[in-house]
This record gives sequence, C-alpha cells and structure tokens, in this order.
Amino acid sequence: MSPAGEQERHGLGESERICLDIIFRIDQGREAESRKRYWSDEEKYVPARIWRHIPLGEVVPQARSHGIDLEEIDGFILVGLAERGLITHETVGGVVILSMTTDGRSVARGSETRTTRRSKTSAAEQRRRTWDALGDAARTTLEAVFEVDQEKDAANKRRYHQSRKALPARDARRITLGDIEPRIQSHVGGLEDQASQTLPALAHHGLIETETIDGEPSIWITRQGRAVVKQSTGRTATPGPARSRPSDPSVLSKGLWTMMATVARSGTDGVDYLYHGAVGHLLEGKSDERPFLRRAEVTLQTADTDSEQETLFGLGAEEPSASTEPAELKTVKRYRFTAVGRAFYTEHLDQYRELYPTIEAPDLLPDS
Repeated sequence: MSPAGEQERHGLGESERICLDIIFRIDQGREAESRKRYWSDEEKYVPARIWRHIPLGEVVPQARSHGIDLEEIDGFILVGLAERGLITHETVGGVVILSMTTDGRSVARGSETRTTRRSKTSAAEQRRRTWDALGDAARTTLEAVFEVDQEKDAANKRRYHQSRKALPARDARRITLGDIEPRIQSHVGGLEDQASQTLPALAHHGLIETETIDGEPSIWITRQGRAVVKQSTGRTATPGPARSRPSDPSVLSKGLWTMMATVARSGTDGVDYLYHGAVGHLLEGKSDERPFLRRAEVTLQTADTDSEQETLFGLGAEEPSASTEPAELKTVKRYRFTAVGRAFYTEHLDQYRELYPTIEAPDLLPDS
C-alpha cells in the first residue's frame, strides 16, 4: 500500500498527512546524521532519545510552504496525530518538542503499524485448517505414515544405545508403500491409488516428502506432518529407549555408580576430579542418605618428570645417576571412600556389576 493510501486508512486528513511526512523526513535526516557522526572520529554517538527530539520550530517553516499556519499545527493537527499514536509531543522550557513513534514511521513509510497489523494466523490454527482440508483417505494415510515413522525412529535410537551406531535420519526414517499397506488397506484403496492420488495431496500440503528410489516410491513425513497428526489426533511421539536409571530410588544411578567405580579404580591415590554437579549426592557432609565419598588429604610422590622424559626419548643415560635426588612429596586433596562407602561398595559390588555391566568396577584393594 502506498504511503498516502496507508495514511488515508488511518483517517488522516491532508494537513495531517503533510505534517506527518514533514516530521518523518526530519526524523530520518537526524537518524542519518547520527549514524554518520558515530562512524566519524569527530564526535561520539548521540542517544536516540536526544537526536529524535524535533523542535516545533523546525516543522513550522516547511508546513507554511504547504499553506499550513502555525496555529493549525499547534492545535488540532498535533493532537490528532498524537491521539492516533503516530507522534508524541511535550513542552520543555517553553518549546514544543515532537517525536515520532514506531507506528508513525510505519504509516509514513506506507507499511502497517503494530497496532493495526493484521493478526497472524497461529501455527495451531494453520495445522487445524490443514487437517480439515484433508479427506478421510489422506488422513488415514498420514496417520499410518506417522506411526511407521515413529517406529523406525525408535528402532534407530535403540540401535544407537546398543551399539553406539545409528543410521542417518534420512535412511532410518525412509518409508515404503509396503510399510504402510497393512495399516491402510482396510480403510482406503490399494497402493496404486495411494501413489497416484493420496500421496501427492499430502505432499502438496507439505506434510510428506516423496522420492522414487530404485523404481519404488519412498516417503518421509515432515515436521509439519508430525505436528498436524499430533495436534489433530492426540497422538504423541514414541518414546525412545529408557535411560539407565533404576526405578528404585535407593539404587544408585549409572552416573553415581560410575563415580564410585572410578574411586575404586584409583586405589590409595584417590581421584582428583569427579562430576561436580552430581558428586554432592555421594559426598559426606552433603548427602545424609549416601555419605560414601569424602575429600581427604593424600600424600603423593611427584615424579622426576624431566628425567623420565629424557630416558623415554633416549636422550638421557641408560642407567640412573647415582646422585638422583629423592622424589618430592606433596599433600593434595582427593576423593576417597568413607568407611560407609567402602562397606556399601563391597556389599553391593556384584549387584551393580550385573546392573551396569559396561562400567569397570574392580574389587577393592586394602585401605583404598
């Protein structure tokens, strides 16, 4: 819509449109000057709340050139523009200061304002309309495609959790006509009808994608297609494989048992670092139910790193020097078992080995 047409739609008279255009041009000129000033080295950037203040005296001369006098501008024209939310005006030190609003700039440019912009159709309403536009055969076919898609996705997730290998989503979720035939044959026509009529209709609505591979039609449901089915039928996505979390809250989760096994593998040296977010569930003084670990002072020997590296790379003597200095001792804090933690680990070791077979959980050494 042209600026004049947009302004007429807001009920602006000719004098109001002229004044609004004058204020807009001054506003835009000030903005351009401010940006130029910002990129120059002469002055710093001036905040918008300052440079967008327009004294009425700058508007009056240009308005007079269009046959609009001062009293008219200072009277009903400014009030009319302000009532429509296109400008603001205030008197500062006896001077009338004008400022354009965002809606005022939109009207001057000829675009819709925030207050009069047509409300966009919500995504939920669009999905509802799409579902209503589908025939019974198309709906049945889309539901079947959705079900197969969810089953294939769940199978791919199980494959990943079992072997840490998964197919690319495009390959894993590829659906053939044979996959959906048992689900639709009692409700709609044969496969030939699906390929020639129903599938193109679903693809037209952006609910599925189709491609012919090795002479056979292949189908993928789109995100929009899943959303339409979920909203319209109340179906939910098929859950993936359950996490390795015991149903009994008294049993340690896989993450907590991993920390227990890590401390056990460390022997008498202890562990310098554990997952800080979860270790509190096992730490003495923080957990009343499981005070299994503590931060204890441990005395360690620091190796002669330089001598070790020289021997390792063949740079040093083959036999250690007789004057080798003794290793330095230092005291550090490490995670170690409490007496309660040692007893729990020893008593339940076989149970957790069976529950979490992938975690290396050794027998405890004495005094570890």
